[in-house]
Amino acid sequence: MRGQRSRKPIGFRLWVVHSRDLNPYIGFIHKIKRNHPALASDMLEEWRALLVDSTILSLVQGNEIDTAEFSFDEESGAVYLSDNAVKICVRKLEDKMRKEISYLEYLDSPVSFRHAIWWQVKTLSNCIDNGNFENYQPLKIK
Repeated sequence: MRGQRSRKPIGFRLWVVHSRDLNPYIGFIHKIKRNHPALASDMLEEWRALLVDSTILSLVQGNEIDTAEFSFDEESGAVYLSDNAVKICVRKLEDKMRKEISYLEYLDSPVSFRHAIWWQVKTLSNCIDNGNFENYQPLKIK
């Protein structure tokens, strides 16, 4: 599927949202569009810079992928990765998801990025259930 970006979310995001009985198609930030899980996309925004952006920058700065692996579609403004670069990025992102972090102040000990995302979705779900969003503590980068 070279040259076309899949609009499907990363499976893990969608699974976490479903696991908390939340409707992934109703979000807070992203517009409701047919077949677009807006809530899953919303939840990614909090983590995008730490996970996706930093992973890509690390790969480019570390010469693990070359800028030639990127292509730009002038009509849509989209940037695409080659198939090889996608494989490298997924591997690096999976490694990062296992890394332990302490960005969630309400947890007593470090957890993996994967578990931290799960905790954030759990917290959001509890806020929705209780009708009180003041208990939602955003990610804090130290």
